[in-house]
Formats: sequence, structure tokens, C-alpha cells
Amino acid sequence: MDNRLLIGFGGFLAVFLILPFAAQVMRGGTDSDVDPGAQPGLVSNQPLTGPAAIPKDPPLLNQMNIIGTEWQVVYENYKIKITIRENGVCYATHPLLKSVTGMDYFEGRWALNYDRMTVEARFNNEYFFRELVISGNDLYDAESGTKVERFFN
Repeated sequence: MDNRLLIGFGGFLAVFLILPFAAQVMRGGTDSDVDPGAQPGLVSNQPLTGPAAIPKDPPLLNQMNIIGTEWQVVYENYKIKITIRENGVCYATHPLLKSVTGMDYFEGRWALNYDRMTVEARFNNEYFFRELVISGNDLYDAESGTKVERFFN
């Protein structure tokens, strides 16, 4: 038997045996990272946070029943109260707003598109924008997945 053929076959076999291990190393994980009891597609030992944690319930809030509601949005560690009004207008208030600017509130705009709500405003040459996801009667921040607190009167 020709040694070149045997060496070529050995090299071919080595590539196909080593290739899965090399791919695993390049991906940055090992087989020991996988929990054998975990469901396929879920990573174990990690809490459900972020946009993946938003419940996928049908939206119960719409153009008619969201008017008059009040929500608390966290923006750069400030809790801002948003009041939803007619014609796509909303008002944002914060206890420090009057002492800093002399204004009780500033006006913004909101829009609803099935299960997505956008809230935007301009204040002192700064543009504020938040996209929210509607799930049932609740709002969630689309970026962080955190639930937006609702005020009930």
C-alpha cells in the first residue's frame, strides 16, 4: 500500500475529527457549559431578563382606553410620570422639574401601533424617546424589558 495514500487518509480523518472541537473553541463554549436537564434553546442558570422576558399576551390597551392613564418611566435613573392625553399628547412631570426649570411639566407626543407605543419629547435641546411594548394591560420598556409602573387613581 502506498504511504502517501495512508497519510492523506489520516490527515483527512484528523480534520473531520478535530473540526467540531475547533468550532466549539472558536464559539467560546464547551460541552460542560450545557445543562443536560435543560430544555433545548434555553440557557440554564440565567434569569429571564431583557426583552425576552416580556410576556407575549395580546395587547388590551388601545387608542381609546389608554387616554387618561398615568405611567412611571425610568429615564437615566429619574422616575418620570407620563400622563397620556387625547390627540397623541402626553405630559411628563417630575418633582425636581419645577425647581430646575420653573415649569410644572413638559409636553411630548405618543403614538400607538398595535403592541408598540412610542413616547417622545423635546426639552432644552434634548430629545427623549422610549419605545414600549404592550402586553395585556401592561407596558414594558422595549430596550430593557422592565415593566412600566402604572398609577391608578
